[in-house]
Amino acid sequence: MKKILFVANTSWYLFNFRLLLIKQLQGQGYTVFVLAPHDEYVQYLTKERIICHHLKINRKGINVLSNFLTLISIYYYYHKIQPDIIIHFTIKPVIFGTLIARICTKTKVINNVTGLGYVFIGTTFVHTFLRPFVKAMYRCVLRLSDLLIFQNKDDRSFFIKSKIIADSNPPSVLISGSGVDLDKFQKKNIRTDRLKVHFILVARMLYDKGILEYVEAAKVVQKEYKNTVFHLLGDIDEGNPTAIPLNIINEWVNQKIIIYHGMVDDVCPFLENSDVFVLPSFREGLSKSIIEAMAMELPIITTDVPGCRETVIQYGNGLLIRSKNIPDLVNAMIYMIKNTDKLVLMGKLSREIAKYKFNVELINNEYIQYVETI
Repeated sequence: MKKILFVANTSWYLFNFRLLLIKQLQGQGYTVFVLAPHDEYVQYLTKERIICHHLKINRKGINVLSNFLTLISIYYYYHKIQPDIIIHFTIKPVIFGTLIARICTKTKVINNVTGLGYVFIGTTFVHTFLRPFVKAMYRCVLRLSDLLIFQNKDDRSFFIKSKIIADSNPPSVLISGSGVDLDKFQKKNIRTDRLKVHFILVARMLYDKGILEYVEAAKVVQKEYKNTVFHLLGDIDEGNPTAIPLNIINEWVNQKIIIYHGMVDDVCPFLENSDVFVLPSFREGLSKSIIEAMAMELPIITTDVPGCRETVIQYGNGLLIRSKNIPDLVNAMIYMIKNTDKLVLMGKLSREIAKYKFNVELINNEYIQYVETI
């Protein structure tokens, strides 16, 4: 029986983005292990007969001792488990995990680029300082992969143009994100109350998700259109350097700009009671929150950037706007308010696109085909 090890910087990520893939691999006879920091989602993973090990890792730290301890932790578990295939997600597991895999095992290594991350997107001094080092480390380790998986063509092109990888070294493929469960994410009730237009943004509370732009646009729209409600839903990811502090979110709530629902186990009721989904993200791998909203038959407003633009047909199922452009976002919101008669049809097209482009069964079948051929 072959052993597969999934490695990531949070158990939350593997539960929310890769659980169905893991279960399908189990169903095909693989024994699946997880190596990730233990958080509240470990209990859900273990309920699925997934063997979980704790990874000591500081997601945002550059402390030498901390990173050395992470390397030791990875070495210990790779040597202990001796997996046949290791699948890495996120920057540190990809870099550190690939190095250790090549030192202590002969296993096959699949690396996933699920987005460029804050190091490449950010504009602060720290981001600018770290970028060359991360590029250099990527350049060293990614060519040691047996397979490299990208979620959009722009990220792959960026890695090639930056000379991080070559066209065919390592072999690389495109898989459209982690997919959406169409059975779980489906509209069950049709809203007939159109007295107010409800906008919703679901994401981790990070500045690079465009949340500040969303709030600023909401301020403008609310002055002219009193029949609008703006919802925010998602966790405050304190481990991320671009996290928005809770006190700032509470200030927006107190000013009655937005309604903040925090982190919830089931987003479906919130999506079902909304009219338009908004994600003005600066860049994504392939936005899971968008495709979940599409499956729930919502029109989409998002940015014309990698990982978002792939989800929208302009004026078909939604609107694409320029990144970090509040007037564009305001105009898109007003378009939706003035065209409420079109929202149902736009939402139905969203569902059709999700069905034929982002169905989790199709995505996972494609992923497993690559797993079985490396």
